[in-house]
Amino acid sequence: MGKESTRTAWISVFGVIAVAVIGGAVTIWTTQRGKEGNGGGTQDPPPPPKIWVMGPLERGVNRQGMDFSANPIITANEELCAEECRKEEACKAMTYVISMKTCWLKNGVPAPYPPGGSDYVSSVKVSQ
Repeated sequence: MGKESTRTAWISVFGVIAVAVIGGAVTIWTTQRGKEGNGGGTQDPPPPPKIWVMGPLERGVNRQGMDFSANPIITANEELCAEECRKEEACKAMTYVISMKTCWLKNGVPAPYPPGGSDYVSSVKVSQ
């Protein structure tokens, strides 16, 4: 390769970097050598991990069943119950019984159970 082609190649590389930085599209590309020895290709970065949050509080909704255990968690209010579910990886939903201050973590998302009523507050975990 002559001096002129080497200089042209470097100008092309720096031009791509400058365009990416100026355009605000800074992306990191990684390459891996293929096992077949063909030089491999580019590999996309892994997707970002899901961020789990609790959906809105469902006042008057009892999501009965699918409990983690026969014993509830005692919490002061429904917000703390929802936080317990959010932190627990396997939790998919929760129901809080206000009068008993009991928090029922769910390993699934049961349908709302009639009759419900003002003593129940539920929430379902969702990803962002």
